[in-house]
Amino acid sequence: MWVNGMSLGKQLKKSNLKIVIIGFGSIGSKHYCYLKNRPEVEKIAILSSRSKDELPDIKLDTFKDVKKFDPDIFFICNQTSKHESELSRIEKNFSNRVILIEKPLSNKLINLDIYKQNRYFVGYNLRYHPLIDFLKNDIELSGFVKAEISAQTDLRKWRNTDYKSSYSAKSIEGGGVALDLSHEVDYCRYLFGDLDKIFSEKRKISNLEIDSEDQFSLIAKVSNEESLLNFNFSYFSQKEERTIKIYFNDRLIHCDLIKSSIIEVKNGQEKMIELAAYVQEGTLEKQFVDIISSDIPKAATISDGQKVLELVL
Repeated sequence: MWVNGMSLGKQLKKSNLKIVIIGFGSIGSKHYCYLKNRPEVEKIAILSSRSKDELPDIKLDTFKDVKKFDPDIFFICNQTSKHESELSRIEKNFSNRVILIEKPLSNKLINLDIYKQNRYFVGYNLRYHPLIDFLKNDIELSGFVKAEISAQTDLRKWRNTDYKSSYSAKSIEGGGVALDLSHEVDYCRYLFGDLDKIFSEKRKISNLEIDSEDQFSLIAKVSNEESLLNFNFSYFSQKEERTIKIYFNDRLIHCDLIKSSIIEVKNGQEKMIELAAYVQEGTLEKQFVDIISSDIPKAATISDGQKVLELVL
């Protein structure tokens, strides 16, 4: 049995792995790109409605095919609104497997009590961003007064399809900026600990042709402390921004996740720290290696994913 990322019984095999990717859109294909070259991986199959000619590897048509393939690891990469049903049928038919659910966990809160037979993670790969890793391991963050977290993007520039037809544009499929950019909420929980929601607001305010929200604000506090966090996300910015400003009584730490750099301001002096560049595929691969090789990996567990939903829904 696996509970919250900790092993309680049979250990996962770490070589000759058989993997199933469920859904083969943008993120599914990115996982495939590194998995095909991993020495631990023996076979990859894809459960998708796409034709065989559109897929680079073994195509599975039904869940019966999945059961016959008998994978060691599942990647759930389809629409957010379908995640819970995929989890349910995996839990009913498999045990002692690893399941990575692409973020977010779902578009609604789920009953975690029924997921006991496998090891479940949520794909919040920004935990492996060089800047987040540096903040976690090399900066003393306790005692901060407030943090301002900004994630501004332009939905029209995402993916290679018309944004109006993407799941991000459709509330019913789990779209919306709050869920799409919930990485920020997860990495703040990872850095600072559990958070309590004070206020949140979702709005549709731009001229984007979508029915999901394009603006999200959240104010939270660190549990049992007074430190505040102010989150602001949008889908309609002409300039990409992913920053976190951490205010202390005696200094400011200004982090830019896109540039992978930190400016520390203290007593009127600025100190620049430049870190390794962020490469999405690299963090996805690090996440995979961590999950299969560590007894207690730093990857987000299904419980972490649920707590993020509690803050953004």
